[in-house]
Amino acid sequence: MRHKGNRGFKGRVLLWPLGILYGLVMWGRNVMYNLGILPSWKAPVPVISIGNLSVGGTGKTPIAAYVMSFLAEKKIRVAYLSRGYGRRTKGYLKVDPKVGDAEHYGDEACQIAANFPDLPVAVCEDRKVGIQHLVEEEGAELVVLDDAFQHRAVARDLNIVVIDANRPYWQDMILPAGRLREFAAGLNRADVLVVNKIRTSRDISIFMSKLASWGGPFVFCQPTQTMIRSFHSPTATAISDLSEQNVVAFAGIGNPTYFFDQLGQTGMKILDHRIYKDHHPYIPKNLEDLEKILSTLPLGTILLTTEKDYFRMRNQPWTRAFTHLPLYYVDMQLTWPGVEAGEDNLLVQSLLQFA
Repeated sequence: MRHKGNRGFKGRVLLWPLGILYGLVMWGRNVMYNLGILPSWKAPVPVISIGNLSVGGTGKTPIAAYVMSFLAEKKIRVAYLSRGYGRRTKGYLKVDPKVGDAEHYGDEACQIAANFPDLPVAVCEDRKVGIQHLVEEEGAELVVLDDAFQHRAVARDLNIVVIDANRPYWQDMILPAGRLREFAAGLNRADVLVVNKIRTSRDISIFMSKLASWGGPFVFCQPTQTMIRSFHSPTATAISDLSEQNVVAFAGIGNPTYFFDQLGQTGMKILDHRIYKDHHPYIPKNLEDLEKILSTLPLGTILLTTEKDYFRMRNQPWTRAFTHLPLYYVDMQLTWPGVEAGEDNLLVQSLLQFA
């Protein structure tokens, strides 16, 4: 199921001139920020940006959670701010996953808020306004900005850029021909790179060679599936106990292929799967369709998705009609292949300046 970079190649080539034009516009915009022609507002507290060079699917949310967990352990009141992609609301909102859902706040913000109930999490299209609220009303001592690498209207003290190892930027094109938001030279603004979703030692060797001339710190990361949890109860089961489990997998994330491949590597049997667009807004028909698929498969087959997809359905009133379905989602933990563990993790070293 590995991503095939040449899919739609002819169409991408036809869009290449538009991509060059878009890239030049982004380049000019960055030059104006670099020269101070366009101003960047400096927040009263440190700001860490978690971003990427491309659109969707690099795995920023788990990296943001890792950063927040590390800083919280250092007794820093860290806050998380997202624009709330996909929400139907406007303006500044503090996220309360017990009250609202992904339609109110966006799926990433709901996920972060549920995992960090003691830390302030908010959404706001205007990052400056959002930071001001978090500092003045929530006592934030540091703010993590989600998906903000290209959002230069707010200055940041650390730029973390996440790269999907399965979608190398040197094999991609600028929007709309490809997935890149700007030319690869934009990586020069990054303070640390996280090469995420590593599969093999060969991936590490390739990126070490490609990034050798970059000159900055970079680390390798691998999300590891550890548990599955029920939609309907606190039930959790270790992945290691589910070898040979029959599964219908479904996901609406930026790179579902990696998720499906990892499930297969656990020994689970993926009898069928469904792919939805990134940030897919689930409706009852989606679960009705999955139920029909389930009815044709062996007894004991489960429906399994990602944590992010779960948070898009959590708190939706219509989900109560599907409590009879064996719906589960996967818990992930980050591992750091190579020497990047503990104090040797260059991402950790970058964060220690704020501790």
